[in-house]
Amino acid sequence: MDGQILGRRPGRSIYFPNRNHNFAACDAANESPAKEEAAMKKKQIILCILCISFLLSGLALLLYSPWKTAALTTTYRQEITRLKTYLDLESAVTDTNLPDSSRPFPQLWEDCEAYNRLLFATAQEALSAQTITEAPLSPTNDGWQAEAFGYLSIPAIALEAPVYLGASEKNLERGGAVLGQTSLPLGGENTNCVIAGHRSFQGAVLFRPIERLLPGDLVFFGNPWETLVYKVVETKIISPGDIQDILIQPGKDLLTLLTCAYPNDQRVLVLCERTEDAACEKETVFARRTVLRKTRPWDWFRTIRESPCGYFTK
Repeated sequence: MDGQILGRRPGRSIYFPNRNHNFAACDAANESPAKEEAAMKKKQIILCILCISFLLSGLALLLYSPWKTAALTTTYRQEITRLKTYLDLESAVTDTNLPDSSRPFPQLWEDCEAYNRLLFATAQEALSAQTITEAPLSPTNDGWQAEAFGYLSIPAIALEAPVYLGASEKNLERGGAVLGQTSLPLGGENTNCVIAGHRSFQGAVLFRPIERLLPGDLVFFGNPWETLVYKVVETKIISPGDIQDILIQPGKDLLTLLTCAYPNDQRVLVLCERTEDAACEKETVFARRTVLRKTRPWDWFRTIRESPCGYFTK
């Protein structure tokens, strides 16, 4: 019974409610708001965790590309340092033991020269989508022991990359690559060395900055014997099938940089011509950086957007 009936007089009784019943009802009434409050706190905690997760994910995506680029740049510089060390050692050996030789790896030089002369004589008739991936020759047969054949340095955009022979996927992942059936990077008349590179790779920015190069910017290429200096002549967008733009131009000493444009169905081509005037390199780079620092961010963005070779080229 919920209560007790006391008293013996017929027709009259006194009802006393059960205390336990009242206490249970009070507890239930107090417990309901407590549960709602606990459920609300739980929802708030879950929402907070989700917001933090989204924030961290966005931050990770934002920082991944710069981190990957910095890591790859470090790898490039390490490879270039190894190459320079190797060249210094070989030069020292050559100067000591072979006083009659004007340069190290004389046989490799002769083979490279002969290859370049043959390309010009045959008008690069073997140039195709297949042959550009093949190495023009095997330097190891002439005593070359380094993996990279040289390195590219462009101070205006702070780009340094080792360069390999043959535009295979493996070489493109490791740096720049000389297209097969184009001139080897020796310089000289009737040559056009075409160096290709990925616009970006696995989140890292590689050759994308070359589309910001301006006429007059200096491009350096270090081969096994010397450092060649080129000046940017023009930058333009071409279709992948426009091989006319990468052919040798009679009487000229050229270096061509090539990478993907945006969208990916086009290519950015930077044509550079050999120059001996590298005395103003530091002044040119300093002046360019000074101009960029003084330029307002929105002006820089508009310049890139309106440029025929900008990031937003259609």
